[in-house]
Amino acid sequence: MSGFSAGANAFLKSDSLVGLEGPNPATERGKVVVITHHPKEPRIIYPSGRFIVVRNLENPSDTFVYRGHTATTTVAKFSPNGFWVASGDITGKVRN
Repeated sequence: MSGFSAGANAFLKSDSLVGLEGPNPATERGKVVVITHHPKEPRIIYPSGRFIVVRNLENPSDTFVYRGHTATTTVAKFSPNGFWVASGDITGKVRN
């Protein structure tokens, strides 16, 4: 996925992890889990613990896990053109 390189080790993706589909959305009673879709591709994005997961709907093994947050993530969104991602955590830190 072009446009998602946020530096070294920003995404959890290696040959040994091929076939793993990333974590499911973390749920908590009374809290909303925001799952949004890519504007042009069959992908969804959602927070899960301290991670942001970008998952391909047609090929679930094509999954990126962003691990740049140090606190529990609350939201992640694609930009309108689908090239960028912004995410936030419970401390108010926003990453893009």
